[in-house]
Amino acid sequence: MQNKNIYFTFTTNGLLLTEDILQYCKNNNIKFMLSIDGNKESQDATRKYKNNNNSTFDKLSENIPNILKYFPNTTARLTIDVNNISYLADSIKYLDEIGFQNCHVVPDVFSSWSSEIE
Repeated sequence: MQNKNIYFTFTTNGLLLTEDILQYCKNNNIKFMLSIDGNKESQDATRKYKNNNNSTFDKLSENIPNILKYFPNTTARLTIDVNNISYLADSIKYLDEIGFQNCHVVPDVFSSWSSEIE
């Protein structure tokens, strides 16, 4: 495959991205999209640890500065459902404030949407 570019990419919740892993990804041109649903309220509405139901927000917030240091153009991937759509505007503002340049908003098509959003 001459003159072709091949990229390795993945989507991650970012919880296990240590500095060593980030350095490895950078050195090997591996890119990723960060699955974060936005501010603490939005993240807590849908993303908790399965073993204890605690928030993933604090651990992810600790990792974000290193993630953006190594990959300043990382895309934040927000999954929106009926539990967190009310936080969408605040979440995008929050992500902008902490340094994300790109946000990819994806509706959860399996969520039980209604014609009225509270």
